[in-house]
Amino acid sequence: MPNRIILERCCTSPNLDRITDFAERTFWRLTTKADDFGRFEAEAAVVASNCFPRRNGQNGIVDDVESALRDMVKEDLVKLYEIKGRRYGYFLTWEDHQTKRAKHSKYPAPANK
Repeated sequence: MPNRIILERCCTSPNLDRITDFAERTFWRLTTKADDFGRFEAEAAVVASNCFPRRNGQNGIVDDVESALRDMVKEDLVKLYEIKGRRYGYFLTWEDHQTKRAKHSKYPAPANK
């Protein structure tokens, strides 16, 4: 995945301020795993292994990541959707902060986007 730009205004984001510290850490790590369209596989076990590879297999990490994803959804940071029985997600304001380099997403588009 390409490098991402993080703007300093993230420090004053009310949405980020309302999620747990672990959810925010997951948020930032997930930005490095999302494709150029801001999409990612959103099964908690996949997110845990991608974002916390050194904790993979650690007791409770998948539950912690699932809780973090719920926090991010609740605060309108990400949206989750399902295609053919697989869960995906995308960052809601991705286009405001990142540049698309790829022509096509690695993941299917949500029906409502």
